[in-house]
Parts: sequence; C-alpha cells; structure tokens
Amino acid sequence: MCASRKPDRARVAHDGEMLPTHQIAAAVLVRNVRGDLLMVASPYRRDLVLPGGIVEEDEPPAVAAAREVHEETGLLVSPTRLLVMEHLTRTSTGGSGLRFVFDTAPVPVDVSLVKQEGEVAELLWLPPDQAVERHVPRGRNRLQAALAALSDSKTTYLDGHFDARWRRSGQRDYPSVRGLSACSGSSRELTR
Repeated sequence: MCASRKPDRARVAHDGEMLPTHQIAAAVLVRNVRGDLLMVASPYRRDLVLPGGIVEEDEPPAVAAAREVHEETGLLVSPTRLLVMEHLTRTSTGGSGLRFVFDTAPVPVDVSLVKQEGEVAELLWLPPDQAVERHVPRGRNRLQAALAALSDSKTTYLDGHFDARWRRSGQRDYPSVRGLSACSGSSRELTR
C-alpha cells in the first residue's frame, strides 16, 4: 500500500486475511409510566422499531442508543441496564450484526416528543403486546426478550446463528442462552 492511500475500513489480520465486520446497532426500551412502549415508524419501513440506530466507530453502544433516541424523538434518556444483546446472522439484505437493547427510567405519559424530519414518519405509544406484534419481524424476539428481562432482572443473549442451526436440525423446541449476569456477564444457563 502506498503511503498516500488511505486504508479501507475492512480489518486485515496479521496473516493478510480479511477479518469479519459486523454492523452494530443499539436501542432503548422507552416506556411511559403507564407501561406503553415508544415505537418508531419510518418512511422506508412498514413495520415499527424501538428508537435507536447504528453505533458509530469508537462509540459505546449505550451512548449511541441515547444519541439515537434524542435524534429520533427529542427525548434525553440515560440508558441504565443492558436488557438484550443479540447476534444476527447474515441475510440476503444485510450482513451479520450485533444488537443491544437498553433500559431507561419510565417517562411521563404527557412527555413532549419531536420526530426527526426525513427519518421518522411517526412516533407511537403502544401497549407491549401491540408493540411486539407491529415490530419488524427480525427483531420481535429481541423485543420480547427485552420485556422479559425487565421482570426477571437478567440480561438476555440471543444468537441468531445458533438458533438457525438448531432449527435446521429439525428440532421443534430450540434452546436459547438466558440469564447472563447483568454485573459480570459470566453466568449463563441453557434452557429449553
């Protein structure tokens, strides 16, 4: 590589092989005191998502989540606890990735929202069951896991690659890794 050429964004291992890259995104489970969830409708997607977005290079996921919530909704939130981390496998529409969902303190029912022009078509408060039903299909399990993590006080790890291999094996019920310690991340249990 000549000195004047900028290196590309891909990472190269010591043996010259290309290292994998993952898209990382972070969201916040914003709830009001009544228990409704804040959902985002975009002009380019039919289904809804939690407020959040792509983590920029060198940006911690919790900081990215708070920044994205503010950009999309005008709310200033402080992510408190990691509820879910999910690994997503490569699809025909995108590469593999990591998704984080954080908790935050509930906001008042009458909190003022300001939608981001051009990126947000509508901001909706929905009961949890409706939010799950209307969420983008690929993220429904993540939202359900985040809601479950609220009540059991554990962080959940979801692995799309593991789940996909298990489904291909012909099993009806596949295990998921649950119960990662919110403190150390070292304790986990395999449940069926």
